[in-house]
Amino acid sequence: MPEASEEKSRLEHHAHVQVRRYVPPLSFKHLRRLTDGTGLFQHAYFGVPRRLDGYCSDDNSRALILMAREQRRAPRDEVIDLATTYLSFLQYAQRADGLFRNFMLYDRSWAGLPAGEDCQGRCLWALAESLDSPMPEHIRMPVWDMFARAIEWFDKIHYLRSLCFTLLAMERICSVRDEQRFRRIAARAAERLAESFDEHADGQWQWFEDKLTYANGRLPHAMFAAHALLDEQRYLDIARRSMDFLISVTAADGIFDPVGSNGWYERHGHRAQFDQQPIEAMSTSAAAIAAFESTGSRDYLEVAAMCGRWFVGGNVLSAPVADIDRGSCRDGLHAEGPNANEGAESTLSYLLTMQALCQYDVDLTLAQESI
Repeated sequence: MPEASEEKSRLEHHAHVQVRRYVPPLSFKHLRRLTDGTGLFQHAYFGVPRRLDGYCSDDNSRALILMAREQRRAPRDEVIDLATTYLSFLQYAQRADGLFRNFMLYDRSWAGLPAGEDCQGRCLWALAESLDSPMPEHIRMPVWDMFARAIEWFDKIHYLRSLCFTLLAMERICSVRDEQRFRRIAARAAERLAESFDEHADGQWQWFEDKLTYANGRLPHAMFAAHALLDEQRYLDIARRSMDFLISVTAADGIFDPVGSNGWYERHGHRAQFDQQPIEAMSTSAAAIAAFESTGSRDYLEVAAMCGRWFVGGNVLSAPVADIDRGSCRDGLHAEGPNANEGAESTLSYLLTMQALCQYDVDLTLAQESI
């Protein structure tokens, strides 16, 4: 019977669609709206750029990383245009001595002295990512000049997350120009992280500090990068132990449940569940992908996918925090629900996560209809 044959074909097609691997497509709609001729606005009032808070180098460097990777993934004029804006902001932020300023008011005046070490590390990482990207020569030339001036300061970096950003920058730049001075900086950063891990870790607490706080995934991520660059087994051991510990703390019944910023998680103390920040999902996902690349274990790739699902509703409140069509993301998950504002850090955390995951065989579908 024709009707039965058509129905069988429809069901077979439906079943095929249901099991297809899926990562939401990237949309830069909201990112473009947060970007003006100066750079990327730091905050949003709901979905509207909040000019009162101006701009920062932290977010413009994250945006430049996004564009550098997008140019590798799907090169197009839109990417070059946005990358030029973010690079121009960082160029203006960089002082003659190579250090970067961070906070700019809407009137384009700078607020305060040179930024802290984390910002310096993020900016260097963004420059390294840009150099390891098929950007046109008119962009690569100023990036090399900025990188050469910035690198002079990186023997003076001390804070752990700043060391992580530095290590990730060195891993990336060495794929473009492998020089001993870059490896020396990477080795120094890796040793400092390893020493901190040895100082604080014990049988139950496999971590670099006595407290889990902000962007926790960057710490094991940096150690996986150190192993990839320097081929030191000790770094891989620390990377795996710290990664497995982080997963044990932040995964619950297949759901990513990161440490909340409303109190963090101190050794022997109470673990805060809220307010959960998008940067935790992004940094943990990136670390899990690095773990997969280093070990070949698909268990880590599933952790990365679990972090991706956090954005689309796979969290403790079953509440989507990202708008797939606009490419925006709420500024955190509170006990009562998502924060309604959609600032730059949150939006970039979502976009960077999806951009990375779309290159792997993962599925972010939360539930499948039964056939």
